[in-house]
Amino acid sequence: MGVIRKAGVVGGRAVFFFLLVGGLAGEVGDVEYVPSRDYAVVAEREINRAKSSVAVCLYRIALQPQRSDSPVMRLAESLRKAHGAGVRVEVFLDQNVPFHDEEGPDTGRAESANGAAIRFFRSQGIPVYVDDPAVTTHSKAVVIDETTVLAGSSNWTDAALTRNQETNILVRSPVAAKAVLKEIRSRVWQEPPPDGESVAVPAEFLLNPAYLGRMSKGDERALDVYLYLVREQAGSASTDIFVKYELMAETLGIEAPSDSRRNSQINKVLRTLKNRYRLIDFIRERAGEVRVTLEPLIGDGGARVPLTYWSQGWNRRLSHPAKSFFLISQYESAKSPLRPRWSAARKTMANRYHIRAGNITEGITELRRLNLVEVDYSPNVPRGRPRRASIYIPNSLYDPEEWDRSLNELKAKHGVEKVERAQSAARLVYEDKDLTGITALIDLENKFGRARVDAALKIVSQKNPDNPLRSLPYLIGTIKNRPTDSPGTTPAGVEP
Repeated sequence: MGVIRKAGVVGGRAVFFFLLVGGLAGEVGDVEYVPSRDYAVVAEREINRAKSSVAVCLYRIALQPQRSDSPVMRLAESLRKAHGAGVRVEVFLDQNVPFHDEEGPDTGRAESANGAAIRFFRSQGIPVYVDDPAVTTHSKAVVIDETTVLAGSSNWTDAALTRNQETNILVRSPVAAKAVLKEIRSRVWQEPPPDGESVAVPAEFLLNPAYLGRMSKGDERALDVYLYLVREQAGSASTDIFVKYELMAETLGIEAPSDSRRNSQINKVLRTLKNRYRLIDFIRERAGEVRVTLEPLIGDGGARVPLTYWSQGWNRRLSHPAKSFFLISQYESAKSPLRPRWSAARKTMANRYHIRAGNITEGITELRRLNLVEVDYSPNVPRGRPRRASIYIPNSLYDPEEWDRSLNELKAKHGVEKVERAQSAARLVYEDKDLTGITALIDLENKFGRARVDAALKIVSQKNPDNPLRSLPYLIGTIKNRPTDSPGTTPAGVEP
């Protein structure tokens, strides 16, 4: 008679084992061994066949939304499609896995190792849960229709699915499936903490040529003040808000030799918003304060701007084109069926938002360098043939001061010169602020030597800025695979 046993919990880690004891085939059902390189295909096949439910319980999902060709992204997409088809999809994850792991620097950049996956599933309306921080969920199990279990050692990471040696089995058995589900659901789960509060900028502000498009022609202060007023009005049932000049000036970085000059500068912008853009009305109520009435705008949700945009000083750090593209990216991502990923040709964006294509390119480049957006450029095509639009993925805002502190820690550990070389290499592939990538480049120089890194940089520097190979993963792959005694060759398995 078949027996299903669950291994004991050791050190807070629960691992499933199916002990195949005499008569398993008759009691448990079909059992299929799944080799390492077949796991992703088998998992995707079973999820696509789901009729009623899919439950996924994993230690790690290293989702990289910018890599549409990744087996991890394909698995996540299969869950999205199943959810859209009416299948009940649930995802259970560990929430305290370390940020650095075998995946290297090109994993999601998030507050935890599963952060990118959490955001993706939540954006699709798929229920996602995490364990208690004091517990480690080490399970790797997928249960389909309460009849089929795929379990073993494989996490959903590129390393596990393409490089590591893993062991997995597929068991078709209601007995096994229900036992696994019961154990998973008996644990204490909670919803992940929210990504942070945000305010909605109306869609009409972005799409109407009288507003953002007109401001993009040099009226940055009007954009800053309007976004500030939208933030202040958010959550209020009234369109009227009382604004203190001193607080507005402090938030927006408006400096003046006196209070009267400061107030005069702000009043000038308020008059612009009132008379040129017809977005507000305002009346000075008393010294140091003004009452502002925002004109209601229409739109289908608009762009969500995190409050950290102001608290972390991004409203003062970003250029005007970068601010405009940040709003566009937030809006496009929110309404994309593949969110957070979205795609549009630059000419299309220019026409849609009434912003010069050159300004859009400038904004994309700046946000890319600041690690605030990922760009998946489409492959080059023969001259005369159309090239598909690039894919954009917004990254979370981060604290620049915390980033500086972390960089200084790297310099103290590895030396200023080595860190600056790694920064320069990251800058070449538009990852100036990718601290994880900089750290990986330092480690690669320590392992392979500076000459090998320099040789790889020479290869990558010859790629055009919009070449999909001018990227951090390609640079790292070139360094790892490049023969040390053949400085003029292209690494094996890497497209020249």
